[in-house]
Amino acid sequence: PLYVESPLEGLEISGVGKGGCLAATTCTISLRFPLWPNLKEYRNTIQKFIPKAHILKISDDELKFITHLEDQNAAIQSLFRGHVKVVILTQGSKGATIFTKDKA
Repeated sequence: PLYVESPLEGLEISGVGKGGCLAATTCTISLRFPLWPNLKEYRNTIQKFIPKAHILKISDDELKFITHLEDQNAAIQSLFRGHVKVVILTQGSKGATIFTKDKA
């Protein structure tokens, strides 16, 4: 995995592939508010990384922060840009839901 150095310590991008060929990338959002005094800049920086991933794992709280959308379906749909094909939405004790680009 590639761990982006501070102040993006909470963002992980991983690649899986054969012979050095990147087959898929995943992005796991893990918000670290104390590292960013400017939350707008933090949100915008995360937004720049999302389209680079094929698979995005995000919590319901992170979804609201990153998209600024209250409607969950609209928020999920807004993440399908660039290479994003799958969004895994974690919901604490409620489990997780997997959304695909074709079935968002």
